Amino acid sequence: MDSSKPKRREKYEKKSVAIGRALARLGLTANAMTALSVIVALIACVYVWIKKDLIRGTVLFSLSVFMDVFDGAIARATGTASKYGTMVDRIADRIVEFLIVYSLALGGFLPRRLAMLTYFSMILPSYTRILGEKLFGVSGLSKGLMERKEKLGTLFVGVLLYILGIPYPLRYFDRISLAAIVVTIGSLITTAQRMRFYAKVAREFISF
Repeated sequence: MDSSKPKRREKYEKKSVAIGRALARLGLTANAMTALSVIVALIACVYVWIKKDLIRGTVLFSLSVFMDVFDGAIARATGTASKYGTMVDRIADRIVEFLIVYSLALGGFLPRRLAMLTYFSMILPSYTRILGEKLFGVSGLSKGLMERKEKLGTLFVGVLLYILGIPYPLRYFDRISLAAIVVTIGSLITTAQRMRFYAKVAREFISF
């Protein structure tokens, strides 16, 4: 596991404060930004599912993900970070992830069974982390192969390759399906890594 992840996250959070201040001056709160990210994701879902417009849908989903990043920046800049805000943000994250995966499935761009497996695997690392933090009081943040940005980034790369029609050597899986399979495997590996991490924490608790 990459020990530099927490340091990179800390540097990013410090740099994002300036953006948070600018957004706060516009009258936006962290929870309002979170809500807006879900609304934009719902609109994106309509484009991908009903209109079969993968380009506009992807642009809107990307915007939704960036907006979700900015809610934390606003909270840090205004000193309004709270446990409730964290809860709202995590729920919004899962909603947006669900909309991305299932809009691809309902739009005919991803097999539905694979979509179900992919989304299930995507939420497992988060559930493992939340449960571990509740039981042991130790953060599992940045533990494991794939965090949210890696999972969504992989899916977006698959969608982008599909849109661009770049030559593709595999016959049995299209670009989006292959990206979903990579996310599924990576998420399951991350779940196993976090379980291993908390198993070590549990042993330390027992020995203490």
